[in-house]
Amino acid sequence: RKEHYDDELEEELQAALSEDFNCDCEDGSPLAVAKALTGLYRDLCQGSMAELERLRATAPASTQSCRLEQVDRDGTVLEGDDSESDDEMGDATMNDANTQQAAQPPSAPPAPIIDEDGFELVQKPRRRGGR
Repeated sequence: RKEHYDDELEEELQAALSEDFNCDCEDGSPLAVAKALTGLYRDLCQGSMAELERLRATAPASTQSCRLEQVDRDGTVLEGDDSESDDEMGDATMNDANTQQAAQPPSAPPAPIIDEDGFELVQKPRRRGGR
């Protein structure tokens, strides 16, 4: 079993977030995630599920407690979730879309589109499933 250290994992997380997602975390969250992961790893290697259960208990039950902010390069907040009504409206819209999508039977393939010269327009197949 290899020993893992919080500070090394924190550095790896910060590098990955910066390089892969162009995201700089200045709130200490990479260290918090690193500590949670190394603690979980140690417990699981010892056969204990205590840390896993603790993490499950602290996880938010819904996205109501999550917050989204968009900032520019100098840190100025461009867009954020300041109002609860935006969240509720977004959730309601999402739920309505999911309900409508589930209620609709699968549609027949679309009829071919013929242009003015009599040629059939080639269409890419639509992806099945939602995001």
